[in-house]
Amino acid sequence: MLSKKKVLIIGAGINGLVSGYYLARQGHDIVFAESKSEEAMLASYQNGGQLSFGHVDSIASYKNILQGFKSIAGFGGAIKISPSCFTDPAFYKFAKGVALSSARQNRAANLANLAAFASFSKDSFCNDFLPSLNQDELSFASYKQGGILHFFSNPKYLNSKIKHYKELKNIAFKPLAKNDSLELEQALCFAKNICGGILFEADASINCKKLSLVLRKKLEDMGVKFCFNASLNPLRDFTLQNQSNLTQSLKPIDVKFNCDIILLANGTDFDKFNKDLNLVGLSSYNAFYQMLGYSFDIEVEHSAHAPQMAMTDSANRIVYSLHNDGKLLRVAGFADFMPLEKAQKIAAKPQDSKRIDDMYRIFLQTFPALKKSKILNKWIGIRPCTAGSLPIVQRSDKFSNVIISTGHTNLGLTLSFASAARIVDIVHQSV
Repeated sequence: MLSKKKVLIIGAGINGLVSGYYLARQGHDIVFAESKSEEAMLASYQNGGQLSFGHVDSIASYKNILQGFKSIAGFGGAIKISPSCFTDPAFYKFAKGVALSSARQNRAANLANLAAFASFSKDSFCNDFLPSLNQDELSFASYKQGGILHFFSNPKYLNSKIKHYKELKNIAFKPLAKNDSLELEQALCFAKNICGGILFEADASINCKKLSLVLRKKLEDMGVKFCFNASLNPLRDFTLQNQSNLTQSLKPIDVKFNCDIILLANGTDFDKFNKDLNLVGLSSYNAFYQMLGYSFDIEVEHSAHAPQMAMTDSANRIVYSLHNDGKLLRVAGFADFMPLEKAQKIAAKPQDSKRIDDMYRIFLQTFPALKKSKILNKWIGIRPCTAGSLPIVQRSDKFSNVIISTGHTNLGLTLSFASAARIVDIVHQSV
């Protein structure tokens, strides 16, 4: 019989919540410490909400590197590097990792690992997580099956992506001609130059924030405690030992919890913890940096001109999915890199974002019939990114009772189910 563990999870985003749910169902005692006033307020709050198990790609490619450097010279694009990155030593290590991971052999190995992890996450979601939610919970979270359509306007790029997915194992997809794509999603008929698409039939969409609300309630019903507004300093608040017993005090919220394991699922905040405590050595291949993503909602109110299925504009790195019973269309995407302090300032003022304006212009080019629809809920999130886009899910190199789960890049929701299953295995292996 497996021994019961006491686990402190730092970070109540979707990654931490799914992991906590998996652990709680195994009978472990769980406490969450979250720096914000409620769950899922950072990268999980208003992301694209797509379960993109088939969308296996890495930020590490020569094409993306070229696009990033073009952005420095003033050219627009879905990937942007801020000139201020070049005053940040952490960016140089990350950039080196991206360059190394982009080499053909390294990229192929990296993509194979990512495909296997995504396939594992799909199996975990379909076979373990999804059956544990009832229909009311799924409806509340705007869960919608039916696949995700990736559409293209450049035939050469479409063919390269078809070749890309053919070379990967564990990924089921269906290439579509132009007419088949437009028949599947008629809202695309107003867009210019659609040449075809790729359908990932096993993919789906869900509202990440609402799913987080569902998980918090289920966890609280299981006796899990949540401590919010807990801004933790690892050097001040932790007494770490290289043993299975770990004494930990949450001084800011006056809670004491003698725990066996700490799980760090705290997104970009992990970087500070790692610098202070040297929890895990990061090679160039999993060097860590922050990536901004943008989103807004369009009030469509069941408009016939709105897309009825989840879609991805692959070239522009923009995703579309319906929420709130078809009343809102979520538009999310882009990948911008900049130092953390600057990223936090930009994220605090989404109303002033020129990048959101850029994304809105692309949206109108794709769905011109929705030009009179109201734009709502502008938002910017900071996502933890590794050089090869593979998440870091492992035990600390230094402390056997510290587990790390971060670096999920733009697939935090999609890969959280594989991460959670892996964390359960690590906990069960603990002495």
